[in-house]
Amino acid sequence: VLPFSMNEKKFEEMFGVGAKCLHFTKVETENDNTIVFTHHFYNMIVAGRPVFIYPTKDVTPSDLVFTDVTLSAKTVTNTNTNDGGFTFYASYDNTDINKNDLFMNNKGSVSYWTGSSTSYPGMRSFVKNNCKN
Repeated sequence: VLPFSMNEKKFEEMFGVGAKCLHFTKVETENDNTIVFTHHFYNMIVAGRPVFIYPTKDVTPSDLVFTDVTLSAKTVTNTNTNDGGFTFYASYDNTDINKNDLFMNNKGSVSYWTGSSTSYPGMRSFVKNNCKN
């Protein structure tokens, strides 16, 4: 999650040509709690909206330097599922990730957090499991 929007050209410069910006759509509870993300035709980031980014090049924190941006979202718009069981969540500050929450691992797939609660870095998105099954 970023406090500013990013157009497709800047997105490709930062994350590589062919990188994907995935938006949370829903959790299919009838299909073993499958999380569904939408990859829109245009890869753009909207300020304050959590997304998962699947880069096509190696990106290190030192590569993520943004200049000439306008901060346009002071708060994050987190997305709940219809039944309230899951929330696609992000924060600008460090926040707690808890056992059974879901995150995108470094292999580009979604995994359950299996450890104890810990501080998760700001500017990152994950799926909060409100049911804690």
